[in-house]
Amino acid sequence: MSEANRIADLHRRAFDGDSWHGAARLRCARWRGRGAGALAALRETHGELNRAFAALDDAELETVPPGGRRSYYGLAHGAVHQALLHAGQIAILKKG
Repeated sequence: MSEANRIADLHRRAFDGDSWHGAARLRCARWRGRGAGALAALRETHGELNRAFAALDDAELETVPPGGRRSYYGLAHGAVHQALLHAGQIAILKKG
């Protein structure tokens, strides 16, 4: 498995965990006033980002995109960390 595909897999698994599913996710979306449409948009955007990660060649990971400050590698890992952060927040909300 290439590094780019490994990162895409990490991102997919971070998003597909228990915290992002079920009633807690729906309650969170309703709380924010956006409902099921927001969930569909989130899932689609997440899928697009995952496909973009997986399409990168490992050599491209060190490239900084035009106008950017971080490499694709840094951006990809940042997205994984962000998904894990929100999964943790949702897990805490589920306990309450």
